[in-house]
Amino acid sequence: MIRTPVRTAFFMLLIAGVTAFLYLGLNTLAASVAMLREWDENCTTIVTMDYLDDFGSGDGPVSETMRSDIAAIDFEAIATNENVRLWQPADVSMGIADGFVTNDSGSEYSHYSVLIMTGLRQYSDNSPYYGELVESLYSYREYEPGRAIYIHNDLIENLEFEPDPEAVYVIHAVSKSLSTNVLEVSLAPFYSWTAQQAGIDCQAIPSFLQIESAEALHHDEDNIYQAAAA
Repeated sequence: MIRTPVRTAFFMLLIAGVTAFLYLGLNTLAASVAMLREWDENCTTIVTMDYLDDFGSGDGPVSETMRSDIAAIDFEAIATNENVRLWQPADVSMGIADGFVTNDSGSEYSHYSVLIMTGLRQYSDNSPYYGELVESLYSYREYEPGRAIYIHNDLIENLEFEPDPEAVYVIHAVSKSLSTNVLEVSLAPFYSWTAQQAGIDCQAIPSFLQIESAEALHHDEDNIYQAAAA
């Protein structure tokens, strides 16, 4: 030790390092075992299983592939496993919280609207169609009756449509912007996978339709625009 003081110093540092790491390792192991034991005694793990389908198939969330995959799962083995205290299967397609309005402008259907309007006119060949809101059957924001509506696309022109300022129309549209109070929309075809599964031909639903009045629309229980808004 006297003849090789440098080597002795490094050797002592090595012993100190090994001792320190051994202590830390044993302390971590003891702490982890104690924590896991405490969790086992006081806590229950809740696990949810969610099926992720191949939406590229075009069959929607309930496809034949999904049905066959679920049929192959041994749920009885899960329920009777010694580590499972409670197995509670559930089949949920959609839930609605009554009265809840999300502030997320990126949520599904936030850009779509079903509106009743009147006073439809075009002031020049290149200007958007203008009208006034009678009632909003569905929209992301709550718009007051009388608010100006600007329609910015050419679906009306393609139909060689002559607007009647005195008539009342119901339209299915997509909003151009949700960040302002200006109601600027484009007419859009209605599409719903759920509606198609129910036998509704979405392509047969026009983007706008002249109606007698908002009251007459509400009295028509079979009106497709009310169903689309709902």
